[in-house]
Amino acid sequence: MNLFKSFRFLNLYWLFSDKLIRIPFTILISSLMARYLGPADLGLIVFAVSFFGIFGFLINSGIEEIITRNLVQEPENAESILAMGLLLKFCGGLIATIVALPIGYYFFTFDEFLLIVIVASSGLFYGPFILESYFNSRYESKFIVRVGLVIFLFSSFLKLIGIFFKLNLYYFGFLVPLEILLISIAYLYLGFSKTVPLKKTKVNKVILIDVLRDSYPLIISGFAVTFYMKMDQIMIKSMLGNVDLGIFSVGIRFVENLYFVPMLITSSFLPMLVEEKSKSIQDLDRATYMLTSSTLFICMLISGSFYIFSDTFINFFFGMEYLKAIPILKVYAFTLVFTALGVSSSRRLLVENRQNLSLFRTISGLLINLILNFLWIPKYGSIGAAWASVISNAFASFLFYGFIPSTWSIFKLQCSSFNPVPLIRYYKNLNLK
Repeated sequence: MNLFKSFRFLNLYWLFSDKLIRIPFTILISSLMARYLGPADLGLIVFAVSFFGIFGFLINSGIEEIITRNLVQEPENAESILAMGLLLKFCGGLIATIVALPIGYYFFTFDEFLLIVIVASSGLFYGPFILESYFNSRYESKFIVRVGLVIFLFSSFLKLIGIFFKLNLYYFGFLVPLEILLISIAYLYLGFSKTVPLKKTKVNKVILIDVLRDSYPLIISGFAVTFYMKMDQIMIKSMLGNVDLGIFSVGIRFVENLYFVPMLITSSFLPMLVEEKSKSIQDLDRATYMLTSSTLFICMLISGSFYIFSDTFINFFFGMEYLKAIPILKVYAFTLVFTALGVSSSRRLLVENRQNLSLFRTISGLLINLILNFLWIPKYGSIGAAWASVISNAFASFLFYGFIPSTWSIFKLQCSSFNPVPLIRYYKNLNLK
């Protein structure tokens, strides 16, 4: 097997190249915005994004993975599958926006509500994002990477203009829906120019019901994920204020910028897991181990780097005003390790059509996170929220599988993934010539 010339590796190469180009720009722009806005205003815009993010489960509901899986298994129905995905994605964004606005109006101040309105308008433009599933299923991510990167650089340029001309907070808020709108337009253009089967979309009720049936556990678990990833920031604002929220957001930003690593690796190799399952359970176990172990050690290396160099990162990029974010980064860095285990196991459950277990494990993590945040934020401040995220993530992504007899096989695979010997042996045996 020539790994580095395989279409799977090339697809992953494009996805990683995109993110590796984005990371320095993201960190640079984020640091300039943080210095310009200050912790209080930064906390306000982070709050607006986090609040709408709670309803993001309706947009990023897990149907993307279902659509990708179905496109691999049923390429002859690609037209109807994409039509259903486009419809569900648009409806999810519309519902998220409609639900978020009255809640924001009732509970928050006018300035906070105005920012929520601006950010929430982005929910109306997510429909065409389902085309990512089509290109991922064909290992052709290079097309979406190219258009996405161009728009990202344009958006970064607009943020620099806002900083240079000292524009107000609402300008930066408007850039959120603008970027989503531009990406959607670009995806539609790309879809029609690359003859994606969208020109004669068909509404197939059977496929629609199948997608909804398979994805509803992921929709509910997606709610739990976004809720416990964003709720800590809402609670910090309510209990401690905008300044503490701004500092906390800086502490977790480096890690959040690298969540793409396990997500991209596992998403890119999802079609491979589907193929291995069709062969035998032993082949699926072997592929799951290799995927989980590779992802785990990459994320362990990243987490360790954040822990060791957190002082340098925060001081250099964000300045003295954000030094309190250093211990937050040291603790929060370890969420990346458990995220690697979690996303790998969720792909395995998806391939086996056991999404309901993803729902149960995510809800358990949500409950633990909420309880710990409620107890620890008033007592320990923002660092308590960081510890709550690590512990709840560790349980939901790893320990949970040890308590359910039907998932002991996954738990054993996760435990074995900490042993690098089979992984090293596997890569040594590859023909890399």
